[in-house]
Formats: sequence, C-alpha cells, structure tokens
Amino acid sequence: MENESDERKARAEKAKKKRAAKEKKRADRDAPVLGNCALCRKHGELVESHIIPEFFYTALYDDKGRAMVLSTHPERKHPPLQNGIKEHLLCAYCDNVQFSRYEDYTARAFTLITEAVEKEKRGTTYIKNAKYTPLKLFFMSLLWRMGISTRGMFRTINLGEHEEKLRLALLAETPLAPTDYPVCVRAIFLQGEFLKQFTCELPPPIDVPNAISFAVQGFRFDMFTTLPAGAKESALLSLDGNLPIFRTNVEDESLLEAYILWQYANHEKKKNPSQK
Repeated sequence: MENESDERKARAEKAKKKRAAKEKKRADRDAPVLGNCALCRKHGELVESHIIPEFFYTALYDDKGRAMVLSTHPERKHPPLQNGIKEHLLCAYCDNVQFSRYEDYTARAFTLITEAVEKEKRGTTYIKNAKYTPLKLFFMSLLWRMGISTRGMFRTINLGEHEEKLRLALLAETPLAPTDYPVCVRAIFLQGEFLKQFTCELPPPIDVPNAISFAVQGFRFDMFTTLPAGAKESALLSLDGNLPIFRTNVEDESLLEAYILWQYANHEKKKNPSQK
C-alpha cells in the first residue's frame, strides 16, 4: 500500500510539473517582446512581422493552416509554415500601418496580375497603370526584411551597406528609382499551364552578385541590390506603373530541380495527409 501511495504521489508531482511547464511556456509566448524597432529604431513592444507577407501563402495552406517551404539548397530543410514566416522585428505602427499599406495594395494588384497571366499564355504579360509608389515600396520592404531577418532561410542574405540605405528610404517612404534595387518578375509555366501554386526557395541567377530569388504562388522574383550588367530598364516596374511579367518555363535548368522537389512533396502529402 505504501509503495502504491508513493507511486501516486510521484505521478501527481510529475503531472504538476508538466502543467507548470506548459503554463510557463504559454506565458513566455504571450509575454510582450521589447526592443528597438528595426525601421524607426524606437524602443517598445515588437510585433511578429511577416518576412514574406502572408497573402502570398494563403492559397497554399492546408486544412491545418500549414504550407510547405522547399529549397533547392540540399542543406536547407524547412519545417511546414504556420501562418507564414514571422519574426519580432517591427513596432505595431511600422508593421501594421506603414508596411500594411504597401501589402494591401500589392495583394490586390497580384490578384489581378494572376488573372491577367492566366489569360495571356503566349508570352510576356504587360501590367499597365499600376501605382508605382506602393508597389516599389513593397518590393523594397520585402528585400530589406529578408536582409535583416535571422530566420533560417534568410540567414545567408547579407545586404551590407544597402541595409541602411533601404531602411532610411523606407522610413521616409521614398520610392527609389526603377533601377534602384530592381526586381524582375516572371510567371512560371509547365506545358502551357501557369503553375500558380508553385512555391520554392531558388538559387539566384548565375553570375549575378547580391541576387535573391524565390518562387511563390507561381511567380519567380529575382531581387537585386544593383542593376545587373546588361539589364534593361524596360524589364522593370516603370514610374508610370507599367510592369512586365515575363514567362519562364519550368523545363529551364534553373527551375527543373525545384519543380521536381515541389511535385514530390505534394505527392507525399497526398499519400500521408496527416503527416506533419
């Protein structure tokens, strides 16, 4: 009887410690994170900021709100995303007010861009009369956030002197020239069909320094700190709001490996729908 009583006490004590650990973990998670906002540098509570805005991921979530992140870098394996890639970087105003203005406009714009790309399957899709200021500031903020993030898939990105240049321009809400921190956008096709759910981390263009590349919702984004040699300004977002969306085929060597990874992951997910 004494042994049974001791065992019950031990189990009760173990359960008590487990509950206490859970409560502490919940309290730590809910506790405000204090620090200096990466943009305005003011000290205060930091919010969880999306590095790549969530609107790019919503169509990719499963019924548990998760999305797969793939990479063509063999050493990088990312767990499923839950509500996007986030980090405590910005204060509430800089994230939820200033950056949200750019993101809200870009989300609406890419809804229309997706529709236009699906209709125009033969070549380049020309987007006209977009608003240069919010779209350019969005691209600048995206490059800057990836550059300052400490999350795994962004750790190798080093903007160097461009980090502060971008911060000051964003702080002043100054959209720089089309050739400053240019972005090339391409729609990814396979056998004539737009792959609007294709999402993967990609290697940057060959022989282009300081380039960052990724594919999300069927669009490939190549972002640069400086205009690559030989690049034409007509390939970029123009001051009057014209944006060419070039067509690229997944059969191209730079995308084939990424596509195979994506297809394999989707196949495994269908075989094991409960797989975490």
